[in-house]
Amino acid sequence: FMTSDIIEVLPYRNYDTLRDYFGSYSYEERMNVKYLICDMYAPYINLTGKYLYSASPIIDSFHAVQILERSLRKYIDQVKKRYQKKQDEERRKNNYQTNKNYKSRKDSVELVLLKKYSWVLLCKPGNEPDISSRHYSKQLGIYPTVERIQKMFLDLDPMFRPLKEMKDRYLLFNEEYVSRPDEAAEALDKLINEYSSSDYKIYEEFASLLKKYSKEIIRSFTVVKKEDKDYEVF
Repeated sequence: FMTSDIIEVLPYRNYDTLRDYFGSYSYEERMNVKYLICDMYAPYINLTGKYLYSASPIIDSFHAVQILERSLRKYIDQVKKRYQKKQDEERRKNNYQTNKNYKSRKDSVELVLLKKYSWVLLCKPGNEPDISSRHYSKQLGIYPTVERIQKMFLDLDPMFRPLKEMKDRYLLFNEEYVSRPDEAAEALDKLINEYSSSDYKIYEEFASLLKKYSKEIIRSFTVVKKEDKDYEVF
């Protein structure tokens, strides 16, 4: 932890591998471990009750965000399939009317947006390109500003805007409460209540996840100074 050097890379992440690795350390060495930083993989978290008795599990906010983004990508894929189905139906209808047999056609504007500009929904607030900047899109055949691309993408589905707004609130929460765990706990409870009472399954499921691991997530808001050498971190 002090040098950020990698000490060990295990070949597998299953329970047997973890048991053999941590079991190879003496009880005294394992008792010196104060923090276990991990994702939401149960065998990792359960190490604190079986081998690292003095360690507090910490789930880095990155892992929670990763799970949320995965759900949002799945939803984008669902919207993409809907537009693809619509385009395929139009192609078959056009083939029938013109006595043609085209197997495919150029992607529609909607499909181009969904395939190339998913960052509109997923991008971290403040990391978006300059909204007034322009670039030529050969597939769209226009010189749109970033702002126009954002609007075109968000207009594709009525859920995109609220999904983005709720995602942005969680990302901003992660930044706002660093080194303020008590305030972070209160803010997280409010987000959990907001998400669980929303009309969006993605956020209802995300709220359940946040509630289940709230203590581990809140611990990640505590800043540990490297100058304090009276602990070990795995």
